[in-house]
Amino acid sequence: MSTMSRRDVFKSAGVIGTVAATGTVLAACSSQDLGEIEVNVADVPEGSGIIKDNFVVVQPEKGQFKAFSAVCPHQGCLVNQVDEEKIVCPCHTSHFSSKDGSFISGAAQKPLDEAQLTQDGDTLHVSGK
Repeated sequence: MSTMSRRDVFKSAGVIGTVAATGTVLAACSSQDLGEIEVNVADVPEGSGIIKDNFVVVQPEKGQFKAFSAVCPHQGCLVNQVDEEKIVCPCHTSHFSSKDGSFISGAAQKPLDEAQLTQDGDTLHVSGK
């Protein structure tokens, strides 16, 4: 019968604890509630967009609105710039399309998550996880 040394027991406990903690942290990151915002359609420039709280709201064409999470998929920084062509994350200069949130360049390698958007008259309701 083989026995484990005290050192082996502590190593095993450390590995198990690290795996458990990592799983909890990753699960928490992937299910983060971004909240809900309201935006007046007049505040979203045609051909560009705005950043409000945890969201980017764009109007690629007149009357067509889309919304994305403002949280960069690379390391969770908030994007801070949107113009006619791109949405920019300041942390590692990842660029995303302002038309559809797709990845253009930088460290992120993934698109921005699409947010839920509904329009009620002149008000856009945006929410997401």
